[in-house]
Amino acid sequence: MKDNSIIDIARASRVSVSTVSRVVNNRSDVSEATRKRVLGVIRRMGYVPHPHAQRLASGTSDTIALVYPVTGAADYILLDFILGASAVAEQKRFFFNLVTRSLSRDDLRSIYRSRHVDGVILMEIYLADWRVDLLRRAGLPFVMIGRTSDCDDLCYVDPDFNGAVTAVIDHLFGLGHRRIGFIQPPAPLMAEGYGPAVRQTEAYVRCVKDRGLPELIAQSDFSYVGSYRATTALLNAEPHMTAVVSSGGDGVAGIIEAAHDAGRRVPEDFSVVSSSCAERVAMSVTPALTAVTIESALMGSIAARMLIRLLKDRSYEPEQVLRPPVLVVRSSTAPAPG
Repeated sequence: MKDNSIIDIARASRVSVSTVSRVVNNRSDVSEATRKRVLGVIRRMGYVPHPHAQRLASGTSDTIALVYPVTGAADYILLDFILGASAVAEQKRFFFNLVTRSLSRDDLRSIYRSRHVDGVILMEIYLADWRVDLLRRAGLPFVMIGRTSDCDDLCYVDPDFNGAVTAVIDHLFGLGHRRIGFIQPPAPLMAEGYGPAVRQTEAYVRCVKDRGLPELIAQSDFSYVGSYRATTALLNAEPHMTAVVSSGGDGVAGIIEAAHDAGRRVPEDFSVVSSSCAERVAMSVTPALTAVTIESALMGSIAARMLIRLLKDRSYEPEQVLRPPVLVVRSSTAPAPG
């Protein structure tokens, strides 16, 4: 037997579909006699209203969305963000949507106007981000995983990228390394002010300057080939370099291979570390990578809790969480060669 629809209920009750909808949503503009008749038919026919449709009719959808524009294959970090946010949404009885395409201004506005989403979690944040400016001016509810340069009145959770780079440089410096290279994201991301890229690069420049060390920087798209080329370029420019910091986790195998091809053993002759890496990636290379772990699932869950509280509690003050770095020392770092 096929499930009964709201149209079936309207026919059996001899009323319009809109009347059934008003009864289901407990509207007051229905006579008591009509209400009893419709409810009797609903019980008899076993009709169960769709919960999402009911919420839309009430003016809210109880739905949040994670907005993460994906330009390539989804990585481990993104998957963990999704798992963390969706788990909290389910726990709080919210629907959860994932938006992975790049949005125009009209696209972003329409997400709210359609009432299919009550609020969004923005990711991939730039220091000056038009999405943040648009939603802030419109007074629409959102939180960020990441942060802009001006976010005093906004909710966000973000890794402490400055602290992460400081931690890895301190680790390498303590092992005796004095020529430490740094692999940053491509020039366009730096020029556009991509938050993680800018903050990590600024931290590296400050750290080596404070310690009187040379500044050795190359750029990579964090593919295997890109990381191999960036490491080779650094070694050609500074043959006495004994360590390199990658500001991303992907492509680390290319760094290790470039060091090997240059006659360097990791970690005996050359140490490799990442200031931003998923644990799965760090454990997938040989030797296992010393890295600052990105707590993706935890930050996804924190962001979802923030957003749901923002939607439910009008007195909720903006909450800002900067996660301290967690440096896990593994097999890819060792004292500098004597």
